[in-house]
Amino acid sequence: MHKYFNVAGPCREDEHYMIDATERLHYELENLIEKNQYFAVSASSNSGKTTFATTLVNKINNQGDLEAVYYSFKDISTEEKAIEDLFDSIQNDNNVEKMVVIFDDINCLNDNALLLFLRIIRNGYIQRSFAPFPSSIILIGNQSNISLKFRIRSYLLRLDSTSPFDLIHQLELRNFTKEEVYLLYNQHTMATGQVFEKSAVELVFEQTQGQPWLVNAIAREVVEKQLKKDFSITITPQMIETAINTIILRRDVHIDQLLDKLKDERVKKIVEPMILGESGNIERMSDDFNYVLDLGLIKVEKNGIMPANPIYAEVIIRTLSYDSQEDLAESKPLYQMPRYFQNDRIDMELLLTDFQQFWRENSAVWEERYQYKEAAPHLILQ
Repeated sequence: MHKYFNVAGPCREDEHYMIDATERLHYELENLIEKNQYFAVSASSNSGKTTFATTLVNKINNQGDLEAVYYSFKDISTEEKAIEDLFDSIQNDNNVEKMVVIFDDINCLNDNALLLFLRIIRNGYIQRSFAPFPSSIILIGNQSNISLKFRIRSYLLRLDSTSPFDLIHQLELRNFTKEEVYLLYNQHTMATGQVFEKSAVELVFEQTQGQPWLVNAIAREVVEKQLKKDFSITITPQMIETAINTIILRRDVHIDQLLDKLKDERVKKIVEPMILGESGNIERMSDDFNYVLDLGLIKVEKNGIMPANPIYAEVIIRTLSYDSQEDLAESKPLYQMPRYFQNDRIDMELLLTDFQQFWRENSAVWEERYQYKEAAPHLILQ
């Protein structure tokens, strides 16, 4: 049985095409573990955090010098007694002083649980020269690098203590690079003989910006749904475009979870100015901004705040203007320039002139349909 592109849960090397998630971090990872440091790793949703954790556990255990164990707070009770019992069991392990403990999904901890959790770690870190405690602890959370850092620091300040998680020990799990997308897809080519045209891979990276779930979902859509595993067919940019459109319209769980957040007022405060081209007015140190950054909906670049990738940009606009799309009658492509003049081009001057007239006559009716009222004309135009 061939491996396949995974879109559900962590990747397994024996079942899925995958890029070594530990290679997606800076070189400090191995160095921090060797120096018995405690640190945090953060990333947005569906970026491969659990794949990173399980891969790292396997690597450490296969090397034999240290023992690695993995816990997820999705599976562990966050009651205070349960957390205390968990650390008791860890400290009673005979190999605890050579143990690397990885705690996943720390964002699942409520305030009281996180405070207790950090208190235990702080005390263990301070006393480990004379009381057994893990040599290294890694926290993994669905939080941006900034907000995870400040959340940990704010709670340790409440404990009136310095942090074992020094501020430089904050690593962020990045998206795939373009080269890694090529390597991932080439695994399929080597296993099946099916070729991705270079321009098809370039299009995938351009549209996803290396977001791991999207990269896998597009390939899976083409290979399994479009081509029914006929590996003799070369994969073209046109197939990639069809797959992207299908994923957008189908609103797979990953897409749907993100877009449901658009109803949140905290998200609106960030996304609406972005649509309006007023991202310079957004307070980048605010909790709202960090929350939306955590979700993976946006990114920060030199020219401002923008959707994390073109697919998310398309889905945001489609979602916020869905009712209008359903109600507006389909019309002939009146704004497409004549073929002999400029093929596949839109006459923007004519389009915008007509839209201005439409908006003057109908704005009062249409803008009431939108939660994002200030962005209503932009969404209607789209």
